[in-house]
Amino acid sequence: NKATFHSSRVLSILHHEWVGTKNDDAPGNENETLLFLHGLLGNGRNLKTLAKKVVSTNNQGPFKSSGLLMDLRGHGRSNHGKYSSEHHTFDSCIDDIHATLETRATPSLVMGHSWGGRLALQYVHSLLSSSSSSLPSLWLLDTVPGQAHDSVLRVLDAVQRIDFCNKTRQDVATELEEYGLDRSIAQWLASTLQQDKETKLLEWGFDVNVVKELMPEFQKQDFVGILQDVLAEGASVKLIKGGLNKAWEDSPRILTQLNELEQMHPHQFEQHTLPKAGHWVHVDDLPGLLNIVKERSVS
Repeated sequence: NKATFHSSRVLSILHHEWVGTKNDDAPGNENETLLFLHGLLGNGRNLKTLAKKVVSTNNQGPFKSSGLLMDLRGHGRSNHGKYSSEHHTFDSCIDDIHATLETRATPSLVMGHSWGGRLALQYVHSLLSSSSSSLPSLWLLDTVPGQAHDSVLRVLDAVQRIDFCNKTRQDVATELEEYGLDRSIAQWLASTLQQDKETKLLEWGFDVNVVKELMPEFQKQDFVGILQDVLAEGASVKLIKGGLNKAWEDSPRILTQLNELEQMHPHQFEQHTLPKAGHWVHVDDLPGLLNIVKERSVS
């Protein structure tokens, strides 16, 4: 049986930005859409360099495309308190994506990093019941199945302990390190900070309460079951792993299942490992990732 999802269909339009070939939100635009979904605590701009490169590679062929970066629910410029009375689930995140794409054709490619890969997979699954003739090409960038990694919980704990009064970005980064976070993570989190227009104090570029409510969804999601469904319907899926990300070693059973799926669908499902990359594969080894993209038709 196919994995199924139920949703209240409460819709919101996400903040989004086009990259690459000039595009707009008008229906009927002939460019293909390549959709990019960021990871937890991030925003669409995290994937902007990657999106530009992928669009440029794709536009060397006969079809022209435009990249679409979304700030997902409770993140970046979609962090506007609009969801405070709504239950935050992966389903509601998918509703947001559908609402944002409402006037446009289905993307020809969906590429998601980490949590964005979880949503990318579930979004493609949501298209199985539609009349669309073909499914988007799906790229999952270091998207580890199963429950959220313990490191995410440590980050959330540290984030909630910050008092922004009279703090600079560097003060916040230093304090996050004192709470046990790696310097690179602390600096990245500090880079997401925004200034409140009224209080002039710094604030996170994400809604901590939304993120906390989403945490149980990681374990609830039947990643392998959903992947089986989309492969059975002919989808092309590329899973790119960071060779230095130890989280992959925590789920040997799921790794076995993924390997079995790759053997069952050798022309649809591919797994690639970038040995020198950690979780941020598109930053740690962008050339290696782009080589894989260039070797295959991305859309």
